[in-house]
Amino acid sequence: KKSKVNEQILRGIDLIYNRQFDDAEDLLRKVITKPQDKPAGYFYLAMVSWSRLASGFWSPENVKEFKKRIDRAIEVAEVRVDKDGADSYDFFYLGGALGFKGRFELMKGNWVSSFFLAREAIEALKICLKMDPDNKDVLLGLGTFDYYTARLSGVLKFLTYFLLHQGDIEKGLKKLTIASKEAIYSETEAKSMLLYIYLFGEQDFTKALDLSTELAERYRKNPRFQ
Repeated sequence: KKSKVNEQILRGIDLIYNRQFDDAEDLLRKVITKPQDKPAGYFYLAMVSWSRLASGFWSPENVKEFKKRIDRAIEVAEVRVDKDGADSYDFFYLGGALGFKGRFELMKGNWVSSFFLAREAIEALKICLKMDPDNKDVLLGLGTFDYYTARLSGVLKFLTYFLLHQGDIEKGLKKLTIASKEAIYSETEAKSMLLYIYLFGEQDFTKALDLSTELAERYRKNPRFQ
């Protein structure tokens, strides 16, 4: 609902994609509210650290910072979902944090821990969707998992039968497309994910160009989109 949209988070997300990381960090720290201790602020601070790494600022300090922040986001979200008053976004941020930690483990070559984290992430995201079927943000994570598990082959494909739900390329693309148009907080990341998929996975350069043009116009300080 419109009244529930956190404008600070939206501004922080835009700052992240414009690579204004220090400004994003200053703003997103204000999202953390100690009395309620909701996971959103912790999650997006971890995303600042993740984006620094993804932008090439790979240092032991930044890696340590990301690990500390993503673990804190998971911890806060787990406390929330264990309480009676948990809402769908508590599960959304739990799933998101677990998913990004899984991606980090995958980058380090830790396949098994990555898949276990992915399984937990999917479980949390599915609960989120069950609690709120109109939540379009959750489709980013579910669509990404759908697409990439369908793309896996060999030993990794074998592992997915035990750890993840069956992947589906078309369903994955459909979920990501809906998220890119209707999600509140995941819209830009869904567009960015689709851009990468259309360029390197599907080689649909027309769709890739449309997304690239839109993102380049919106985020002029991000060379990735130019």
